Amino acid sequence: MNMHTKVALYKEAIESEDPTVEYNPNGELVATVIINVTNLSAARSYRDYGQMDYDRNILRTITPLPKFDYCVIDDVKYVPLERQQIGSRNSIMVKEAGSK
Repeated sequence: MNMHTKVALYKEAIESEDPTVEYNPNGELVATVIINVTNLSAARSYRDYGQMDYDRNILRTITPLPKFDYCVIDDVKYVPLERQQIGSRNSIMVKEAGSK
């Protein structure tokens, strides 16, 4: 598996009524990892899910990733859609944030 893409994983920012808690609108950085990122082709998207989507990627790792609400790949924000774990291999389908 060719792991060469830097991905930043974030938790959503939570507003607090407590004035001592600093609010960061970008969220909290959970981890930065180097993993395999593969584009989900429109043909495979249609074959497997019944709809053509051009804005989805598959993140593949050998070790489990921490829980995250969104990730940033090449300055583009993605949200997780589906997680799958088979043995020691993990895959997460993500979709570009703001797309349908």
